[in-house]
Amino acid sequence: MLRAIAVAILGIVATSIAQADDEYFGRFIVDPQHPEFAVLAGPIEHNAPLDFRRMIRAYPDIATVALHSVGGDVTAGLLLAQEVHERGISTFIAPDSFCYSACSYVFLAGKDRLVEGALGVHQMANDDGDIYSVQVAISDLLDTLGEFDVPDRVISDMLRTPPQEMTVYDAAAATELGLNRLTEAVADAPPDTGALSLGFQPGINVNATDEDGISYIHPSLPQPARAQLWTEVDQYAGEVWWSTTLEGGNTAMVAEAAIPKMALDAKIIWRKNTDAAVPAMSVMTVQFSNYSVVEVEQIAGVLVKDDMAATGTPLFGASAKTGERSFVFALSADDGAGYTNAYMLNDHQNIDLALVLKNGRNALLTLQKDDEARIKFREVLESWAE
Repeated sequence: MLRAIAVAILGIVATSIAQADDEYFGRFIVDPQHPEFAVLAGPIEHNAPLDFRRMIRAYPDIATVALHSVGGDVTAGLLLAQEVHERGISTFIAPDSFCYSACSYVFLAGKDRLVEGALGVHQMANDDGDIYSVQVAISDLLDTLGEFDVPDRVISDMLRTPPQEMTVYDAAAATELGLNRLTEAVADAPPDTGALSLGFQPGINVNATDEDGISYIHPSLPQPARAQLWTEVDQYAGEVWWSTTLEGGNTAMVAEAAIPKMALDAKIIWRKNTDAAVPAMSVMTVQFSNYSVVEVEQIAGVLVKDDMAATGTPLFGASAKTGERSFVFALSADDGAGYTNAYMLNDHQNIDLALVLKNGRNALLTLQKDDEARIKFREVLESWAE
């Protein structure tokens, strides 16, 4: 009855913002009022198996783990999967949640399994070019999956899908392939649980962040606007959440975008420039997620447009790379460029980030401003002019 479990899991998330009693074990979250449920939210890091054991020692009655992760460390994912399997714990992917890459091992290990969001699989990455190590890793993977009653089609997809791509199964595909495995009847499940969401959204850091860096939002936040990733060969739909934040007395505009199929999260913040030595009206910082299958090398420019599929008009500015996955774009204030930038940001509905990827290809991340976001943009720009 994993559908019914969603009700209790939603309660964990919905109350976690208001309560300080939730316990965190690395990326795992447990509400003491629901000691039989846990949530894995965020990337799987090397210490995740240790965090899992600490959680089980504190809450030995945990029977279900809800998953929301882009994956991460393969070895840690396999060790977690073995723990879940040996303890007879069930796994669940809620609507609007996803479980990609190494997270899929954990899901497949569940005693009961239910996909209502998205499950993604692909090959292991081989960054070192060590063929022998890869062969050993694949052997370990197949031995592990052999214990979990995984459909042959899924194993085939996992071995055939390149590391930079992702084969994603939605709820319908998971049912058709036999990924969902229910040992208990679901007939008595509440009728609305099919549309129930964990309330987690990738990369969102609007309402709260726990001490280990896990970010989450309350389900009552405004609905997201559209986002779209355009590559040279395909396009991928996503969503963007808009908000504002106060920094040093100035209001900043925040956009948090997610392209689930590519496991791409991006957090963009527009700040008023307060450094007199920098000839910029504002500064835009961009932080991409750690485990995306899209690796960004450079932001070539920022553009605006009204039609999502149109070619944008570039803003005046310059970009720089500030970290492995972080960038800054300074919007120029020279020779009237500041006024032009402000006008175009305020006037147009869509914002493009022109990306150069590490493989040399180009891509475009488009962020739509819905009506509420356009109002926020105007208010923020007006506050900067005061």
